[in-house]
Amino acid sequence: MTNQFAILVSSHDPYSDLWPPYFAAFHRNWPDCPLPVYLLSNHTVFPDPSVKPILAGDIRSWPDSIRHALNRIDEEFVLLLLEDLFIVSQVDTGRFLHLVEWVTAHRPAYIRLQPTLGMVPSEFRGISQLPPGIAYRVSTVRSLWRKDVFLDLLRPDETIWQFEIQGSVRTDKYPDFYATEDTYLCCLHGVSRGKWFPRAQKALIAAGLPVQTQSRPSMSVIDQLLQFGREFRASVLRIVPVQHRRRIRLWFAQSLSSSAVVGKK
Repeated sequence: MTNQFAILVSSHDPYSDLWPPYFAAFHRNWPDCPLPVYLLSNHTVFPDPSVKPILAGDIRSWPDSIRHALNRIDEEFVLLLLEDLFIVSQVDTGRFLHLVEWVTAHRPAYIRLQPTLGMVPSEFRGISQLPPGIAYRVSTVRSLWRKDVFLDLLRPDETIWQFEIQGSVRTDKYPDFYATEDTYLCCLHGVSRGKWFPRAQKALIAAGLPVQTQSRPSMSVIDQLLQFGREFRASVLRIVPVQHRRRIRLWFAQSLSSSAVVGKK
């Protein structure tokens, strides 16, 4: 049943200092994981025999490196995980296998392993539909993809953030996007914009995980205030009527892209 499923941990070499605590947490909290685990990086191989390396070499863009990885994975469905989201509680493998059974039977394009804004009840117990037109139809966080759909939606000129916003529009041609009504993988967000969240770093250290404190900085007070502003902006967007959220996100993404282009000239 699981032979068509794989886990892909998306990373690259500058984040290799996160791999020891990430996989220590992974093995501790999901010791009976039934799926093969692939790690996407550039040139560096993580010395863990249970983790299969996929090396992207000098490929730097996120869409190109993901495409490179997907083309080297034989399995039809890929659970995408990110190296800065640390699994911090025990995974119920039995419940996960029930989900795998459902995916095998129905072959959806995508299912997010946590609840999200905009989802509506479906005919399937414990699983909601993500209808076309909602702002948050694509997220790379804890997302299980049918590989052909993922490959179809990737664009070489987008960042991971732009993919989530602009890629959501491209998903409208696929009716079978879903989200689970419960969270399957409880994760702690450890790093943003290359810096540790201080509380997350302390929590991981307190849990006995091998965090390399000298390898990357922690957020300063100013960094944390800026992060709070970004999170506040996102929370404000959640109170906007559903039919307008996507338009606002697209406008904001296009504004930032235009500013970046102007700044380069």
